[in-house]
Amino acid sequence: MHNITNKQYEEYQQYLYDKEHSRIITPDFVRFLVHAYNYDPEAIGKQILEYYGKYQAEGYYKD
Repeated sequence: MHNITNKQYEEYQQYLYDKEHSRIITPDFVRFLVHAYNYDPEAIGKQILEYYGKYQAEGYYKD
């Protein structure tokens, strides 16, 4: 059995949280987004940029 450090465990928990709250882009999310915006690239891009701005304002992303 492998042992992991506390830091590795915390990072994994953060990954699970992000995945549950749609902060991780998965193939299913992309498929959903494309269908939701009827394959309109401009609308899809706008939505992605809005999410990015929201997460950046929350301090999640740091450039």
